[in-house]
Amino acid sequence: MFRSWIVMLFACCAMGAHAGESEMRKALGVEFDSAFQRGDFAAIEARYARALGSRERMPSGVFVTSQMVYLMFRSLPKTVEAKGNDAYWKPIEDQAHKWFAQYPKSTIAAIALSKAYSEHGWDYRGTGYASTVGKEDWAKLKDYLAKAGVALSSRAEEGRRDPTWRWQMLHLGRLAGWPDDKYREFAQASLEEFPGYYDTYFEIAEAMLPQWGGSMQQLAAFADYAADRTKKTDGKALFARIYWSMHGYLGPSGLSQPEVDWPSIRAGFDDLVKRYPDPWNLNYYARIACDVGDKATTRRVLTAVGERVDPMAWETRANWMRCKRWAEG
Repeated sequence: MFRSWIVMLFACCAMGAHAGESEMRKALGVEFDSAFQRGDFAAIEARYARALGSRERMPSGVFVTSQMVYLMFRSLPKTVEAKGNDAYWKPIEDQAHKWFAQYPKSTIAAIALSKAYSEHGWDYRGTGYASTVGKEDWAKLKDYLAKAGVALSSRAEEGRRDPTWRWQMLHLGRLAGWPDDKYREFAQASLEEFPGYYDTYFEIAEAMLPQWGGSMQQLAAFADYAADRTKKTDGKALFARIYWSMHGYLGPSGLSQPEVDWPSIRAGFDDLVKRYPDPWNLNYYARIACDVGDKATTRRVLTAVGERVDPMAWETRANWMRCKRWAEG
């Protein structure tokens, strides 16, 4: 269903004419996975080093290095054959081990091996509520997270100089249950070393959600702190990016809570799209404005979107049509 409405939307809105964030993400993911499958680790190392050294950004303004991590293994065909999906993950882990061994100082190789282990563990845990997960599956997840931690920690000396490694280490630490003081110390050191690296802020923001023991008040205070730290380079944009990164967890009801400062999010998005006017950013801005019930902003941003509709921002055609009709009504 999702694929069919994407095809329809592409056809009616001439999306193929635009080569921006969506297209670059697809290309980057395929580039990584193709090189990984054929064992061309040198190509991945070179691409990662170039992006890291130049702090290369995607058309949306996020960093290429972080997207390489998000996208790795996603273009590989995956079928769930059994609990844990061992038949899928074992060849990936074996290939990642070869890369890890051939490049003993590589942080991206350690990240890839760590991610393979971590996602293998989550395939045992599943996506259901914690109460539905059996003891054996919890044990499997714990075991794979421990393996992931060993892989990342083995490159700690090199990783301290790599903001992507630091972000992944912090993320894994939260999943593995680091004590609060250890998590805070590592987080603060990472922000001091790389104050402009967005994904560290996103990880800390997620740790402040109510479902992780935080609160909406803590999240709001952190968003203020993050925006203030980056205002010289990003204006108010990071405030919006943080809530955008939490959109999947909060949803329309979460974004409508009194602790959420929508005017500041809106101002942040306005700063963001001035700097990076890619349709990816504009479409998500319109979607979130619609979710919080800001009709005037939704109409204004949809006008800026025009025919450059990005289906990934809307999830379903029904969402897009609902917001479009509401804004125009």
